[in-house]
Amino acid sequence: MQTHSAAMHLLVSRLALRGEPVGLIAWEDIAAPAVNLNLRSAEISPLTGAVSVQVIDPQRAPVSILSRDEASRAQRLRDPRDRDTFICAHALLRGLLMKQGVPRDTAMAEFTTGVFGKPRLAGESPLHFSLSHRRGWVAIAIAASPVGVDVELMSAGIDDASAIAERSFHADEKAQLRDLQGDELARAFVGIWTRKEALVKAAGLGVDYMAATPAIKSPVLLSDATGAKAAYHVQQLACAADVALAVAIRLPDQDPDTTWPPSTAS
Repeated sequence: MQTHSAAMHLLVSRLALRGEPVGLIAWEDIAAPAVNLNLRSAEISPLTGAVSVQVIDPQRAPVSILSRDEASRAQRLRDPRDRDTFICAHALLRGLLMKQGVPRDTAMAEFTTGVFGKPRLAGESPLHFSLSHRRGWVAIAIAASPVGVDVELMSAGIDDASAIAERSFHADEKAQLRDLQGDELARAFVGIWTRKEALVKAAGLGVDYMAATPAIKSPVLLSDATGAKAAYHVQQLACAADVALAVAIRLPDQDPDTTWPPSTAS
């Protein structure tokens, strides 16, 4: 089989939220993304099983690097922990884009959005990015191909996992949850959810596409927001015991015969 490749830069950071006595990595010390991942479509699980996690101080993140809209959204968040996470996530994203060679004026400008709200750099930049953050955690993926990342907290709890799965999961995914209960159900649910989130983000689709988009196997053949079919690699990664993390990236010139589900699937 011919091997196709796509490179992704992935940064996963744990934030030192207010009152947390942890060792800090200052903003200035983050010289590059923590992980450089190479994906190969000839492999089902080409990524390493875990990613390194940097701890950073959100108080050091320069608010001035945010766009005007982002700064306004941050100020509307009442909980200082959520505000710190938002500010740090968006400042990190714009800083990392500049470290990838994006001109400052472009990196600092308001992002354009696709049909379903997926952000992109304005102009003709070849870079794609995805940002996900939950209280105290930030995940950023940057690539030359459409990419998606999602991070979720296991500790948040999913009281209505079964109801959400019934509404938003593919039949094959619901089958995996059918006999699970308690913590086992919650962990499996969040794992599938992060994969689906990463996948629909990479394809630029909305949440309405989640039920029709199985993400438990990879690669996946999927129509993006423009209707064009492409193959995506999607995979779960480990970074911390209480965190679920998944990434997805579009693979170039993927052979449809290697994608899942087969074209005959209903």
